[in-house]
Amino acid sequence: MTEDDYLDEIAALWPKLNEPQVFAELVRLVDEAIQQCGPSAGLLCVKGDLVRLAPADMRFLPSDEPADYYRKALEIDPRCWEAWEELGYCYDIDCAFDMAIDAFRHSIALGGGANSFYGLARCLAQRGDKSEALQTVSQALASCGSAEDAQELRQLKDEIERGIWDPT
Repeated sequence: MTEDDYLDEIAALWPKLNEPQVFAELVRLVDEAIQQCGPSAGLLCVKGDLVRLAPADMRFLPSDEPADYYRKALEIDPRCWEAWEELGYCYDIDCAFDMAIDAFRHSIALGGGANSFYGLARCLAQRGDKSEALQTVSQALASCGSAEDAQELRQLKDEIERGIWDPT
């Protein structure tokens, strides 16, 4: 199978990710794809996603960190906006807001969409840059193509205005 064949199969199974057997099959497929096709930015991003989303009873190696896979993806393809976006969320979880902001900005510059803008705005707000966060949400809303994304962005804007994401 080619990498694209593997990615198509992974994409077909992804909606059932929460089913334990499907999750295990996804892990198997990604590992097989990396072994057969070699590591690529896309496959490493998927592997990072699986490590991040793994159920508590299905842990990877203790040393496996999602951010490591996204960094490896960026070593292969520094223009992979998906890896920058996911790395931004990893940094956000760790409260490393400056690093998260930088990663989200890279993602946006390379074509990242609403999720990158959302992460950027939320991290800006958590860092205390409320006006820039609101400006980022407005910019995202102006170019948003999905009603669902627009709704999430409007909700984030309301949360920022109410101070929910203010630094503690």
